[in-house]
Formats: sequence, C-alpha cells, structure tokens
Amino acid sequence: MTLANELGMRPLRATCALELGALYRRHGMSEPAREHLTTALELLRAMEMPLWLERADAEYRALG
Repeated sequence: MTLANELGMRPLRATCALELGALYRRHGMSEPAREHLTTALELLRAMEMPLWLERADAEYRALG
C-alpha cells in the first residue's frame, strides 16, 4: 500500500484499503475496518469505479 501511494497508483491503493477493511471487519476490528473502508470508498468514488464501489459499500454496510 505504501508503494501504491508513492507511485500514485490510486486503483491499487483503493483495492488494498478495501481488502484490509474487509479483513479487519471479518475479525471484528470495526475501527480499523471503518478507516480503511472509508478510504476505499473515497478513492473509488473519485475514480468512478462502480463495481469496486458497490463491493466497498457492501463491506461498509456490513459493519453495522
């Protein structure tokens, strides 16, 4: 994720944030999950990536 940031690879950064958020959510760690999923949602909206945005939104809603 650091390398994606340094190289300006926003799609990779967004999917990394999404996957980390999903992982934290599955392990009951809601605060880091919320942080990563919020980042993913912001990036995916900005890049207009609807398929990934749907998945990130579903993960965020699953947090409750």
